[in-house]
Order: sequence, then C-alpha cells, then structure tokens
Amino acid sequence: MSYTPEKAVIEEQARQVLYEHPYFANVRDFSFEFQEHVLTVAGRVSSFHMKQLLQTALKKINGVHRVENQVVVCPLSVTS
Repeated sequence: MSYTPEKAVIEEQARQVLYEHPYFANVRDFSFEFQEHVLTVAGRVSSFHMKQLLQTALKKINGVHRVENQVVVCPLSVTS
C-alpha cells in the first residue's frame, strides 16, 4: 500500500508553493482539491504561459502524481 498524504496538508503546500512563486505571489484566488494523488486547481491567470508555470510548480509537490489544471486564461484587457 502506498502512502497517501492528507488532503489538508497537500492543499496547504499548494497554496504555499504559489504564494512563494514570483509570478503568483499576489494571486490569492486559486482553489485546490486533493484526492487520490490528484491535485485539482482552479482559478484565473492572465496567460497560457502562467497556467503552465502554475502546473509545473504544483507537480513538484511530494505526493502529487497528477495536476488537474482547471485554471482559466483571462488575458488582461487593454484600455485606451
């Protein structure tokens, strides 16, 4: 039987990873759900590149085998 980390521990580690990441330090509206080694993340970012950076950072958490990335890309609007 493999070790399954506690849901609350992994979700807190996910928040911490993003809060310490230079691109996501000021973003606080992500939600996380961890179940059976799958970490699901939802929220919004301004580019596909940021979405990929987020997923890569979360995959490094010990105990996470897969990231289900439900983050939506919402480009910043340009005002004139």
